[in-house]
Amino acid sequence: MIKISSREATTDELGLVHTETHIEKITKTSEMTKEDLFEMANNYNSIYLNNLSAFCARLSCGSLIELCRAVALGQVLNGLAIIRPPGHHAEPDEAGGFCLYNNVAIAARYLQNNHGLKKIFILDWDVHHGNGTQTAFYDDPDVVYCSIHRFDYGTFYPGDAIAAAHTAIGEGTGRGRTINIPWNSSGMGDSEYIYAFNKVIIPIIYEFAPDFVLVSAGFDAAQGDHIGQMLVTPAAYGHMTHMLKSLAGGKIILALEGGYNLDSIAVSGLACAKALLNDPIEPLGPIVPNELCVQTIHEVIEVHSRYWKSLPQTCTNPLDDPIQGHVAIGVDKILNAYRQSYLQERHEMIRMPRLESEQRKEFLENVLCTQEVVVRTSGTSNAVRSEKSIMLDTTSHYVDYIIDSGNELIDIVVPYQPSSDEDKTALKEKLLGQLSEIWDNFVSTTGYTGRRIILLASGFGCHAVVGFMNERQKEIVKYINCVTLVPGDDTLPLVAKRMGPWYVENSFVFLTNDHPVWERTQKANNRTGNLIRSEYPSGRLSELMDHLRCSIFEGIEGRLESLPPVPENDSDSDFKDEDLTTMETDETKIPVKSDEPVSNSIGARSTATTSFAHSIPQDGSTATVNATATATTSTSITDTVAPGVTRFERLNDPSSDPSALGRSSLRGWSTASPTTLSNTKRPVFQWQ
Repeated sequence: MIKISSREATTDELGLVHTETHIEKITKTSEMTKEDLFEMANNYNSIYLNNLSAFCARLSCGSLIELCRAVALGQVLNGLAIIRPPGHHAEPDEAGGFCLYNNVAIAARYLQNNHGLKKIFILDWDVHHGNGTQTAFYDDPDVVYCSIHRFDYGTFYPGDAIAAAHTAIGEGTGRGRTINIPWNSSGMGDSEYIYAFNKVIIPIIYEFAPDFVLVSAGFDAAQGDHIGQMLVTPAAYGHMTHMLKSLAGGKIILALEGGYNLDSIAVSGLACAKALLNDPIEPLGPIVPNELCVQTIHEVIEVHSRYWKSLPQTCTNPLDDPIQGHVAIGVDKILNAYRQSYLQERHEMIRMPRLESEQRKEFLENVLCTQEVVVRTSGTSNAVRSEKSIMLDTTSHYVDYIIDSGNELIDIVVPYQPSSDEDKTALKEKLLGQLSEIWDNFVSTTGYTGRRIILLASGFGCHAVVGFMNERQKEIVKYINCVTLVPGDDTLPLVAKRMGPWYVENSFVFLTNDHPVWERTQKANNRTGNLIRSEYPSGRLSELMDHLRCSIFEGIEGRLESLPPVPENDSDSDFKDEDLTTMETDETKIPVKSDEPVSNSIGARSTATTSFAHSIPQDGSTATVNATATATTSTSITDTVAPGVTRFERLNDPSSDPSALGRSSLRGWSTASPTTLSNTKRPVFQWQ
């Protein structure tokens, strides 16, 4: 290794990035009193000053420039700049985040202006987003700035939810030259960083073909750093450095940025130095990225595939990028037409009068039942090859079985997958409103005499159903015969404490074989229900639902067979508040693990379902309204969602005039009669 002499950066060099006003303000700190320094520092975000701060900042920046000069002239092959203060948070006109001057940004401009190295690739693997560096090159087509950082949905420092997001891509001729890879969680480690390199960073660098590579090498993502809380090992830093130094003819420099654990900085920096010297690199373990990482990389590729041909060409939203003169039709509308046709032919369903609800349009303009669409595309344009694409309608097995067994159902659809706690709260409230409206208008108004009512839910729909149960405790305990939930990888919703004993006796909660609940050593209380461990591991909820389909129906049927005859009197006079009060004890505990795992295997798609269902009474009387609510979440083309259907048994034969079938023909029907009905044996209605 060769040591390069240090020097201060000149005012002209600092001016390659920073404004004259900013340089003057920092320079004057050398003559300020302690009180003035303290007041000035408080005007910035995370800045601390003394009379030597300006000198140290110039020395840090000048040292990096000297190292760049040595590499550019071929005096050394590559370099590692161990400098402080760092620089990537310094904006052209403002200091921030311990950074006074932006060392790497100034070095990049120096290389362009003084050595004719036009195309510069800057990789920032500091755990914080380099807002200053991004700003300096946001509209520059000759500099690619790529940051891989902790984001936490915009709450992690520097806390800009827009600039640090993956959707910040540059502007003007620099569009596509800013690449943000934002982690929304702590705990990202070797697998996640190497995956990001292989999927995004390395393909883009090869396509860009830079003349020089600069790395803002903060080591606060290293294992052991209490600020970053990431898990990147020295071996991973070595491998990342090794991959980068094969580019730009080996002209690469790593410049120290952040890091708050001296030991982590030392061992990580040493691993990078060894890679630069071609020393052997420690091997990595298996690279298996977590789901959050895979989703983040997918979203980054989705945004940048239009700018980089080396990235997989992904589908774009036609509503975001409309083609002039063309009509954009959502795939959900196409699938909806199929479902309407299928259900009308298979189960004699027709459209249903609308419900009065603020969210009616949002919830009901989806595809009726969920499908998995297997799409084959062209490798260059991502155009769909229709002759190679198919739709797998997996949830039709549930619909077919329920209806063919003589049951009725109403489906409620979850229109989107909530991504934040705020989204989950808002969506849950909407679903609760839908469930309450259906219960009040189509279940309770038809009477409970001679009926069995089943609640079936999966995915996020489980939270809505349990929330509804907690709001209607008295009715649920009296009239619901069985509750079946399949939360998937989601958290377990809890019923109210007073409902616990009833819930554990009347529920099936199917969980994956590796659900986190099985790792607990303590026993779950009865508010979580009767937990059943499946043999199926975590994965797509649709596959789990297909795997459990037979077990779900067997469990429900077994529960119904064990019940006493349905009472003929459906009044509330025989049910008092004391019936719930007596259940307030929470002493009953149930074991978390099941001795007999559930098994069944079929293939499917990702879905979340909320359901009501009525069984046909044993005495042969008509079950007028049966409810199933299907709630499905969608994040991609394979997760299309569907609006619900409501089925009603006709109480008498309709006249030849369809309009004659009005309120009197439908028990408990409280809205306007349908305008069009077919003379089928069983009219069934879809939402309008």
